[in-house]
Amino acid sequence: MINLEKKIWGFRVRVWGLVANMIGNIIALYGLSRVMDDGSGWSILVIGAMITLVCIGVCALPVKDNDR
Repeated sequence: MINLEKKIWGFRVRVWGLVANMIGNIIALYGLSRVMDDGSGWSILVIGAMITLVCIGVCALPVKDNDR
């Protein structure tokens, strides 16, 4: 199990997951704009959506009392 309360470079893993989620959202929106413009950004859109879904799934895990 991933310990989301562990600190890496001064921030908790949960914060880094939220940063990765924002990056995934940026990638997905860029892919969507490419799809809407000329129809060629499907792979970028899917990669961004997958990053976003993984980050949401990981960051949504509750914190156990014995992990603190």
